[in-house]
Amino acid sequence: MNWCLVLALCLGVAMALSFDISAGDQLCFTEEFPSHTMVVVEMSSEKDSGNLMEISVSISDPDKKIIYNKYGVTEQSRYVFTAGKEGDYGKFPPPS
Repeated sequence: MNWCLVLALCLGVAMALSFDISAGDQLCFTEEFPSHTMVVVEMSSEKDSGNLMEISVSISDPDKKIIYNKYGVTEQSRYVFTAGKEGDYGKFPPPS
C-alpha cells in the first residue's frame, strides 16, 4: 500500500469514488466539497469487443459553470482542480 495513501486516510483528508460504466451508459452525480478542496478526477477506458471505448465528461461548479469538458478520452487521463467555493460539484455527460 502506498504510504501517502495511508497517511491521507489516517488524517481523514482522502476520499475515493469509483464507477464502472458499460458502453453506451451515462452517469451523472454531484458531490459537495468545502472550498479549497483539491479534487482529482481520473478516467480510463477498456477495450469492449476489441474496440477501445471513448469517455466523455463534463464537470460543473456550484454555479453550474462548466469547469472541465472533454470528449473522446481513450487513454488514462487525469484532471485536478481546487474547489473555489463550497458547494455541489457535478459530473455529467457533456452537452451535445
